[in-house]
Amino acid sequence: MYISKLEIDNFKSFANRTEIPFLEGFTTVSGPNGSGKSNIIDSILFSLGLSTSKTLRADRLFHLINTHNKKNEASVKVHFSNGLSVTRKIKKASGGYISNYYLNDRLSTLGDIHDELSSHNISPGCYNVMMQGDVTNIINISANERRKIIDEIAGVADFDRRIEQAKRELETVEQRVEKSGLILGEIDYRLCQLEEEREHALKYKAVREEKQELENKLHVVRYFEIKNSFERLHESILDANKSRKEEEKKLEQVLEKLGESSKKHAELSELIKNKGEDEQIEIKKRVETFKGLISRKQDSIRLSEKQEQTNLKNIENIKTNIKELKEKIESSNHNIEEKNLEIKGAKNSINGQKQELERLLNEV
Repeated sequence: MYISKLEIDNFKSFANRTEIPFLEGFTTVSGPNGSGKSNIIDSILFSLGLSTSKTLRADRLFHLINTHNKKNEASVKVHFSNGLSVTRKIKKASGGYISNYYLNDRLSTLGDIHDELSSHNISPGCYNVMMQGDVTNIINISANERRKIIDEIAGVADFDRRIEQAKRELETVEQRVEKSGLILGEIDYRLCQLEEEREHALKYKAVREEKQELENKLHVVRYFEIKNSFERLHESILDANKSRKEEEKKLEQVLEKLGESSKKHAELSELIKNKGEDEQIEIKKRVETFKGLISRKQDSIRLSEKQEQTNLKNIENIKTNIKELKEKIESSNHNIEEKNLEIKGAKNSINGQKQELERLLNEV
């Protein structure tokens, strides 16, 4: 494979588009000093990316653009005998320059172009292009340096560089594997910790659910106990009210009888004056009997009123207990929601750790 043609446009001394053919064998370009012979070699190095701007005798890459016209870009296209073509275009920009490579007229990268050229033993480090003075330098250098040049020309040095690069890449991979091993060890340790935390969380959840279930059962039992007590107290109050009404009714009857007795007592008092001592004593006994009956009825009424007050106080206590029980149930439900959120957060943390482990395993 050899270069069959060059297309140069606005590159260095080539202000206009120029085509330079290269025939098979040797092609000689001659001319006076300063006529631009070296710029042909520079255009090849520029297009194939085999040299820097310093080697091409320019401070900056955009200095390679010809300044004798208004065009702000330059391009060089190298045609090879096997149909391969490599093009490089450079254009001035506000921030410096824009450089693009094309392989067979398709936008490409310098790495792809070097890979393609390396298959034909063309690389930046090889002596594919002999610059002015290189022959004299080869004669004057030492045997070791000359051997290096021969290795470059033969392509052996490129294999050596690839071997060194492969060794460096292998060393990097080994370091990454070692680092990944350490990370995996830490992840395994963390997974063990998470497993323990998960076991504790599950045990805690089970105990908490059991505790909640027992508390719910206890609340239900207490609720029905309080409800039954309330119903019994309500029945007691109803019975007490019924007894009170009966006692009041009896009291009215007693008072009525007392009124009648008082009337009779007045009548008897009149009779006592006219009767004997025996009859007077009998009448007094009957009066005392009626007084004792009235006193007992009054005590029964006071006892009923006292029992009614006690029952009302018990009802208030039961209402307070029911209110406190409802508050405790609401607080327990709130605590359950908080623990559910904690368990959900722990599950999310475990899932995140598992995803991180999978990512690291995939990377290794």
